[in-house]
Amino acid sequence: MNQSVLQTRAFQLAMKVVRLCGHLQASKKEFVISQQLLRSGTSIGANLRFAFEAINPANSLNKLQIAEKKVQETIHYLELIEKMNFLSIDETKEIKEECQAILAMIQQHLSTLL
Repeated sequence: MNQSVLQTRAFQLAMKVVRLCGHLQASKKEFVISQQLLRSGTSIGANLRFAFEAINPANSLNKLQIAEKKVQETIHYLELIEKMNFLSIDETKEIKEECQAILAMIQQHLSTLL
């Protein structure tokens, strides 16, 4: 797996999440869940950056595991937003699919370290 591809995709995901949260706040007046989504969705790329720049393998593993959890958390908040009818499944589909792809890439990388 190419680390730069994973980092680029996570960065692009973060930009989509920022735009989505802005939309939720501006048009739906939803501020609580969107803030949680914003935190989890933008921290994925930051944790990946820390993982790939880590000084030792233990730090790298830890940050990759955190990134994995943050992807799962992001998916959770997207599903919650759907269930509360702030957005439809169609409106969250692209971001959820990208989360699933990033999650698979992180898990593949983790399998090489464990």
